[in-house]
Amino acid sequence: ATVGKSRHQCLLYPSVQSGRGHDTLVKLRSDCFQALDSCPSLEIFGFNSEFYPHISLMYSDMSQSEREEVCATVKSYDGDVEMATLELWKVFLDKPESSWKMVDSLEL
Repeated sequence: ATVGKSRHQCLLYPSVQSGRGHDTLVKLRSDCFQALDSCPSLEIFGFNSEFYPHISLMYSDMSQSEREEVCATVKSYDGDVEMATLELWKVFLDKPESSWKMVDSLEL
């Protein structure tokens, strides 16, 4: 886990660029943009090369020191983490999370 500087990258697990998961996330994003190319709401975002493949673990406006404290706690966890569901969300970074819409969900 690591900390980011924005609310939407408060605590995250970055994808390793040399790993298979990284390539999969980049391809998934590209495929989604191609499949949803005609969707008007995507026009405001555009497809840029600054995509940072990661799994968000927490969103918050907490201070940098609080983020680092939570991150240290997560890093010290010595148990297993199991993902039960994969979800695709339509997000609006300029609006609160309550405005986000789940597009689909897949039980793993």
